[in-house]
Amino acid sequence: MTRGGRNVAVTDVQPRLTRAGADAQGAAAVLLTVSDFNGDGVPDLQVWQDNNGVYNVPVHAFYLFDAKFNRYVRAKALEAAIGGRDIDHIDNGRFVLRAKVSPCAREDKVIQLRGTGPRTLLQRRYDTCRGEAPTESDLLK
Repeated sequence: MTRGGRNVAVTDVQPRLTRAGADAQGAAAVLLTVSDFNGDGVPDLQVWQDNNGVYNVPVHAFYLFDAKFNRYVRAKALEAAIGGRDIDHIDNGRFVLRAKVSPCAREDKVIQLRGTGPRTLLQRRYDTCRGEAPTESDLLK
């Protein structure tokens, strides 16, 4: 990737391309995504690490561009807020996350990222075995 005439190299990415483990269904992993995750107008990086998230979902490292120092900085606060949940989608700094906590329990979480600080907008658990479903459908779209 080139930024302002400079080449940016991402290293130490393991080329494991499929999920492993029970019920993983051989889903392919995207190793690198370049997109503006925090809404500052500058591309950031999402790097696949492994499939050790909740129920074998992919875990990613995030690097946000720091314009002041002209470098990418690992976003550990964002990674902690994601906490191994599956990333359903990312839109304009809003991360919609889902987790299968147990065979019946599910969790939805929505976080907003502006700058380097994530803020939780919604975190809700529900039991699908009892017919429960999320009620905040507008936040989950």
